[in-house]
Amino acid sequence: MPLAAEVARSTVTIADAIAKDVRNCVRYSNWIEENPSLATHMFKDVYIDRTCTLSEITLIGLPSGARLLGGGDYIVEVEDQLIEEQYPVFRDRSVEHVLAVRAEVRPRQHVRGQCIMLARFGIYTWGHWLGEILPKAVLVEKLFPKRYQFVLPIEVESDASPDRPWSRILQSLAAYGITADRLVSVSFTHDTVFDDLFVIPSVWSDHMIHPVASEAMRSEIRIEPGSPTAGRVALRRLPGSGRTLDNQEEIYGVLQTVGFKTVVSGTLSFRDQVNLFRESDVVFATLGSDLSSLIFSPPGVQVITAAPSIFGDRFFYALILDRSGTQIDLRGPIVGEAEAIAHRSRFRLDAGQLRHALELLEEHGS
Repeated sequence: MPLAAEVARSTVTIADAIAKDVRNCVRYSNWIEENPSLATHMFKDVYIDRTCTLSEITLIGLPSGARLLGGGDYIVEVEDQLIEEQYPVFRDRSVEHVLAVRAEVRPRQHVRGQCIMLARFGIYTWGHWLGEILPKAVLVEKLFPKRYQFVLPIEVESDASPDRPWSRILQSLAAYGITADRLVSVSFTHDTVFDDLFVIPSVWSDHMIHPVASEAMRSEIRIEPGSPTAGRVALRRLPGSGRTLDNQEEIYGVLQTVGFKTVVSGTLSFRDQVNLFRESDVVFATLGSDLSSLIFSPPGVQVITAAPSIFGDRFFYALILDRSGTQIDLRGPIVGEAEAIAHRSRFRLDAGQLRHALELLEEHGS
């Protein structure tokens, strides 16, 4: 499969390639006690001081006739080739499967005008939307205001289910001046052919978000700040989101005794999520999409994260690095049988380890 740049008819540089020095932001972790092998890898290869080499961000125009395949994976075909950046990382890449994907017959719809492809794998998860996909639209709108339409799943405009991300996706676009009349809805039941389709392959490289993208997310937003008072917030996950804290009442009870406000952030509007993180200088959360709004946090934010000991995440670690923050990384064992995706399983956190983490915050003047 070719990269989008290899079949491009035009390329515009949105942000230059840079080198960025980052320092390990993990102040404390009990991980080595819970999973020595994975913890050793993370502290040897991830939680380290290093120089990140960040690639340029480019807006790529695809040849006329680019086709978005139906089926819900948002795969793009150009001149009988599937584009690498739009092909799901979890799908079979054998020649036979790729040919079968291309050969499936569906009704076609035709779209004219200049369009930015935002629909892609991962869009069903709020963290991918806010941390990886929305920044593409924000950068384009900053440089070329009101020029482009934006391609999104039809559910964004038609599905207001509270446990789905669609309504907040619509709210987040509006917060950057992108209104519903500039959205092109695509359905999994149809293929969509475009006269003038553009893609931005990624705003991430070398496991970091490009600072031009994250700064645009903060500077271009049209949401007035709420309270200027910094605070402490403990985020609860929505039921069914995975990685449920088995002893959450005990854990949140400890946090409340030292001034943490408990919030189910997944029920908040986009505006309220933004202001919640703007106003919080200390955040406790299970590793997951609830932490995506760290991109709006004040510099130096302190984050206490909780997760099963088998979960080797580095996405949220990178968002903390981007805000020059610090992290206390608490881990616990899976409780009961693991889910099909093991790192989404219920887990337990040691309250004593949490109290120790809170003492560390007090020692450093939080």
